[in-house]
Amino acid sequence: MEAVVREVGEETGIAVVCGPLLGYAEIIVEDHHVVVLDFEATALTVSDPVAGGDAAEAAWVPVVDVCDLRLADGLAGFLHEHGVIPTIALD
Repeated sequence: MEAVVREVGEETGIAVVCGPLLGYAEIIVEDHHVVVLDFEATALTVSDPVAGGDAAEAAWVPVVDVCDLRLADGLAGFLHEHGVIPTIALD
């Protein structure tokens, strides 16, 4: 949980409290197998996020607009399955 707080702070400048584990996703490609743990987090303040480190950009987005963004493969489905977003975009 400390890693969640640290990474969100480093990548957005936003201080958060880490909540429960929502689930996990596995990304398997040729010579890599990555397990991504997804946690709920609550922002301690509402300020504009600032992209840092390896983040290209950071922004607050209304939940209903999340599926309209260019997301990592499978992320919209994962968020929908775990009750984070109400629907997923249809291709």
